[in-house]
Amino acid sequence: MSDDEVVAVIAARNEAAQIADAIRSAASLATRVIVIDDFSTDETAEYARRAGAWVVQAQPEASGNVERLFKQGFSLVRHGWILRMDADERVTDDLARSLRSFISTGEVSAVRFARLNVLFGGAVRHGGWLEARQVGLFRADSWDRSWGNTIHQQVAVVGPVATITPRDGVMIHLDYDEVSEFVERSLMRYARQEAQERYAMGRRFKVWRLLLRPFLRTVWKLTVRGGVLDGSRGLVVASLLGFYDGLIEMYLWEMGRSNDESSKSKT
Repeated sequence: MSDDEVVAVIAARNEAAQIADAIRSAASLATRVIVIDDFSTDETAEYARRAGAWVVQAQPEASGNVERLFKQGFSLVRHGWILRMDADERVTDDLARSLRSFISTGEVSAVRFARLNVLFGGAVRHGGWLEARQVGLFRADSWDRSWGNTIHQQVAVVGPVATITPRDGVMIHLDYDEVSEFVERSLMRYARQEAQERYAMGRRFKVWRLLLRPFLRTVWKLTVRGGVLDGSRGLVVASLLGFYDGLIEMYLWEMGRSNDESSKSKT
């Protein structure tokens, strides 16, 4: 494998409906695609193989943790570049063209670019969503092996990082189609996981945060960040993010109560 070749790494669980399209999209830039299958119960692995990907079963200790799944995949690539992708992401022609220019010069260790999120049937372009903040392409020898200990953590790399503006290319992110999906995935799973991480770091429930943070985040997203420009969709998205913050605080309260009751039972 040469130093300018690209391997796409996709972490997937029960993504049979999307995995083939993701692999075909990655192939517009990558010469090889690796799918880390997180014990899917549908035909994700079969469809991925048919689409030409190398399918690797997730390690048991990585299951359910996206960052650990990606670390497993990244470790399989020794040379060239790595493109990090989710099964619901698609590489646009403009993004592929811009990334190739950085690959050919080899002057940076990684490239950061924006995702255009498609939420509830339409693109969300405001509210801070369309920003180049995700490191999505990086040299195989540049990423920090200690990365990936917390939820939604960006890939850590050593060396200079370039940024592609949304005008020069974005990754399409086919996010939630329905509000119920956001509730089931983000509110019921991610919020609890984030609360657990914060609790482990010493953060505890505060009444003022529960009362104020959901409201303040919603208003911030709509006004300062311009979410109102996305119309009713922007209002719904901002409100859900505000509720997400409130739910984290509720989980912190629950964890503190459980620990207090456990301590009392031991005395």
